[in-house]
Amino acid sequence: MRFRLKNKKKKKAPSSKRQASSAKQQAPAGLNSDTIKLLQKQHDVLVDVIQYLNSTKQSNTLIRSQVDTIVNFEKDLKEGSEMELTKIKLI
Repeated sequence: MRFRLKNKKKKKAPSSKRQASSAKQQAPAGLNSDTIKLLQKQHDVLVDVIQYLNSTKQSNTLIRSQVDTIVNFEKDLKEGSEMELTKIKLI
């Protein structure tokens, strides 16, 4: 279930920040892009969770901290994942 902030309208086009990260995550030629799409949707949902928790004054909770860590601070895991997807393409 997705929660939306009351004051914000859902954007059809991704923001410039999301476009930049999305461009990095595009599937290499020949690789099934469903995996990339799934990962991007999961990321988007986690961002929505952070916004929901902030809007309901739950920004100082353990779950909010955990989601924030995965979305914003696990760059090594993200880079490693992209490398794995590239290796799969080469096989």
